[in-house]
Amino acid sequence: MDGSKPTPQHLWLQRVVGDWTYESEAEMSPGKLDTATDTLTLDTEGPSMTQKGKLTKYRETIVVKSDDKRTFSSSMLGDDGQWMTFITATYKRVTSARVK
Repeated sequence: MDGSKPTPQHLWLQRVVGDWTYESEAEMSPGKLDTATDTLTLDTEGPSMTQKGKLTKYRETIVVKSDDKRTFSSSMLGDDGQWMTFITATYKRVTSARVK
């Protein structure tokens, strides 16, 4: 990290996906919020998972599907210039009637 204060988007993403974002020493850009599609896209660069010593680009995407459902995906840019999604998660609100 460059020592700058994390933005609200960084802090929110950290709560969503956990501390691994900072532990990997990836630097996050402020990101883009598309209000038409309720999509937050954050671009970062960090250590490659496939080539030791190389940096690669990563993209985290969070989409608000409804008040009760969100999706999260993380992708890395491949050598062929294509984004490869390596994790996708769907978050659903659990209503109190379903909690036991």
